[in-house]
Amino acid sequence: MPGQVDEYKKNIGFQGGLSFLICSITGPGILTIPSLFHTAGWLFPMLTFILVAVLSAMSCLFLIEAMTYFPGNKYFERNVEFTVLVHHFYGKRWYYLMHVIMYGSLQSFNIASIITAVQSFDTFILALFGGTCGVGLSPISGLYCVYDTTGDSSPFGSNFMFITAGGLLFAVFIIPLMSLNIDDNMIFQWVSLVYMFFIVFLIMIVSFVHGLTPSLMPAVGDALVSSPPAVIGQVLFNFTLANTIPSWVNTSHPKVSVSKCVWYSVVLSTILYCLTGLFGALSFDSPDGSNLLSVMTHVLNDGSIAGLVNFMNFSYPILVLLTSIPVSIIIIKLNLITSRLCSRDWASFWASVVPFVVCIPLQTGTYINDFSNWTSLIFQSLCNFIAPFLIYIFLDKRNMVMQQSVLDELENLDLDGGLKKRVRDDDDDFDYVRNIRTRMRKRDHLKPFGCTGLSPSTRRSQPTRRQAI
Repeated sequence: MPGQVDEYKKNIGFQGGLSFLICSITGPGILTIPSLFHTAGWLFPMLTFILVAVLSAMSCLFLIEAMTYFPGNKYFERNVEFTVLVHHFYGKRWYYLMHVIMYGSLQSFNIASIITAVQSFDTFILALFGGTCGVGLSPISGLYCVYDTTGDSSPFGSNFMFITAGGLLFAVFIIPLMSLNIDDNMIFQWVSLVYMFFIVFLIMIVSFVHGLTPSLMPAVGDALVSSPPAVIGQVLFNFTLANTIPSWVNTSHPKVSVSKCVWYSVVLSTILYCLTGLFGALSFDSPDGSNLLSVMTHVLNDGSIAGLVNFMNFSYPILVLLTSIPVSIIIIKLNLITSRLCSRDWASFWASVVPFVVCIPLQTGTYINDFSNWTSLIFQSLCNFIAPFLIYIFLDKRNMVMQQSVLDELENLDLDGGLKKRVRDDDDDFDYVRNIRTRMRKRDHLKPFGCTGLSPSTRRSQPTRRQAI
């Protein structure tokens, strides 16, 4: 309905923030880390993970600091998305370029999540019913069924498919979640976080039971020697965090320590990645770019452990991938709507329909690995690492006084995104933050702090989050 204004609660607490950020970092890439450790060795990937994790946390905190310098957003009263920040500090020309980079960053993560979920569902259907079918395009066209596991990421090998049984099952689960907003999705994020720790624990147990073979994971592997950028790109792809930070801050509770939440999320996610890579590579001979669950299904196709692997094949895409995809779709729509680049209907099309169309030629074979490597080097590095640092560099030049031309352009932006914020004084829905009373006071952010007219005691009580950074 035109002019409709929705209302959402600004009460995502610390636990909710952890679940949101960790689920933004972990996702489809975690199942390919054992293959990375197996082919490239353990030394360089682990060092790269640590370095990228530190850079990722710093870029997020720089971005949050930049948000506080946006006019009228000292205490995050406005719905300031990533692209609006670029508009503020760089102007209109870079603003439109950032939309393309932001779109490519989020959608590449979505596409990888969709493909990994579909492949896992197909593997589960094959293990449960003895076969899975789909509509093939090339070289086999028409109805195409497979009845044996091959160890490849997709049971259909390299045959181009239009739709598979796993894709249909995936659609049944994902469609209801796509209509929710970020607040409604947070309970699913919390469940996903608990399950992520549980699934990594299961991978460690299965790997230990199957047997650990140190020769499967050298210190330096052939993949590192032949293509170091591919190794770096695969690690970068797994830290798509900064592009979701503004949307999280816009809905988080004012009492949340953003620095602690960011650092905890980055450290815990890095530990999860390294544990999965080490144990998976030590136990299973994973080909380059392979999915760990597909390799497990191929190797452990009978016995009691096979049932556990089938459980992981079915539960992982539901509880990990399906919870992260709707959040990325929401963030894309918010950025398109707040910029008024398109209507709500077209924003839904670009955010929700396009990634599924792109997935069609990539859902089989190893094409998704090349896609992820290139998009991470182009979009993820620019959006999640380079842009936040560049924005922070310009803080001292644009923090107090903005050019009138930029202010005029910002007047045309829908900085509320069609949403009205409110701060809840009652319990947080899933963090159980009790008895928190917060009043958010506005002031003129183009004037020095001492000119606001507030008394010294009132100024000291202002709930500024920049102190937490």
